Amino acid sequence: RIHGRHCMSAGNAFKSSGLHGLIIWTRHAPHRLTPEEVSDGFQAADLWFERALAWDTTQGSGRARHPVMFWNCFRGAGASQIHPHMQLQLFGGPVAQGALLLEQSKRYGQSRKGGELCRDFILAHDHLGLALTADTLRARCGTGVFACWASLTPRVGGGELCALEDSASVDESDSRPRLARLGLAVALMQSALQRCGAEAISVVAFQVPSGGDGRKGWFVRC
Repeated sequence: RIHGRHCMSAGNAFKSSGLHGLIIWTRHAPHRLTPEEVSDGFQAADLWFERALAWDTTQGSGRARHPVMFWNCFRGAGASQIHPHMQLQLFGGPVAQGALLLEQSKRYGQSRKGGELCRDFILAHDHLGLALTADTLRARCGTGVFACWASLTPRVGGGELCALEDSASVDESDSRPRLARLGLAVALMQSALQRCGAEAISVVAFQVPSGGDGRKGWFVRC
């Protein structure tokens, strides 16, 4: 079991496909979680994925390389319990939105001679004043390992606000994708949606090419 400062891991009584676990926060009200608590949960999630990957390598199929996270707040977003809990799954291949975006990124790169779909998508939103790029965040805040934006094309079920880990900005000594790098972004995006009157919020994350060199980073939709 993984213990964070504000959370712990657990099994799911209703397991789905792939390797499946939970991160459960100590605080009961999901809309009262602080940025520190959200980031702590994401750090625990990173550790869970590392351990699940190691287990699959030695005792499983050896093919589980595609992590997915989803976190629903309140029943209106699909949560079965009020108490905040994040679902973690590790699959043998890309699934759902992640699979679609990976395929679209591949086709985009082929048609644009090496262009990267997600980075160009952020730049398009930045030109319209709807994004904060990693470079902008570094200039304003002194740090920038992600970009965030208000989507022009959100899904019906959510996705108005998005963030992408910028793997090109990450220290090469720890270049693996880290969900914890987006903890602050997710906390701030949830706070922004709450100020607009939203309480039931869905968060989903998966890995996509994000560094301009084929490296992957976490992509999150709220």
